Amino acid sequence: MTYIVLGAGQVGIEISKILKTRGEKFIVIARTRREILPDIFTTPAKAQNSSELANIEKQPTAIINCLNAPYTKWKDLFPPLGRGPLEYALKHSAPIVSVSNLYMYESTLGPIGVNTPKSSALKKGQIRQQMWDETLVFISRGLQASEVRASDYIVSGQQSPLGDRFIPNLIKNRPPTVIGNPNAKHSWTAPIDVARTCLAIIDNKEFGDVWHVPTNAPKSFQEVADEVCELINASKISVKSLPKPIFYLLGVFMPIVKELRETAYQFDDDFIIDDSKTREILKIQPTDWSHLVGNLVSQYRN
Repeated sequence: MTYIVLGAGQVGIEISKILKTRGEKFIVIARTRREILPDIFTTPAKAQNSSELANIEKQPTAIINCLNAPYTKWKDLFPPLGRGPLEYALKHSAPIVSVSNLYMYESTLGPIGVNTPKSSALKKGQIRQQMWDETLVFISRGLQASEVRASDYIVSGQQSPLGDRFIPNLIKNRPPTVIGNPNAKHSWTAPIDVARTCLAIIDNKEFGDVWHVPTNAPKSFQEVADEVCELINASKISVKSLPKPIFYLLGVFMPIVKELRETAYQFDDDFIIDDSKTREILKIQPTDWSHLVGNLVSQYRN
């Protein structure tokens, strides 16, 4: 019996670390073969093809779908990446947990909980909601499935608001420029906590529902910058906001920036996750915030 981890990004790697520590047998599936941990290589496959997944493992213990699609191609590529694993899980009687985000919610009503009303204004939110609606159809057919939803990740990299355009500038004593209001509170979820939540759902057999990942108290860009400056013994630096006319102009020439226009509202006002249900039932607490910030800074200083 083998765990199937779909996707070798930040969450897939964290899940792999936990499963390796637990001594579990697992296979990580991605588009290409590469080493993600010492002696742990991905297995190439098209996750949207349930038959291709079955050729790799016909008796999966459980499936964790943490796949993503290019931000500019969600409409065409994302739904099949959800549907194929669902078909695979149903056919082989395996439970499945999928990783999602908060795009489908109406965020102006306060902290975002699992019962927060849905919004139809965001195209990407519609796609995410449609994928969950399709999961519910599979659940009605007997599939054991749940969905884990997280806020923006506190990670390094080009796609993270706290990544390549933020921390390195602070280390170089330069003011970072962000999209939105630098003083708006925002929830930052750790990929390790996404991984822990996925496995806790499987371990406790809590299927048929949506779960929000336990996340530390919200921090504004400016608060994070202040903490980083204190950590590196530097004077405080004021975070700048990218002027909206420039932001929209960049979208004319850069497709990824054009896509970000739709989700930029999350940084204009407070955007806070309500994870109380997960903490109460699954007994999970978020990873220590100071540890996460320290680890993020060390990745850019080493």
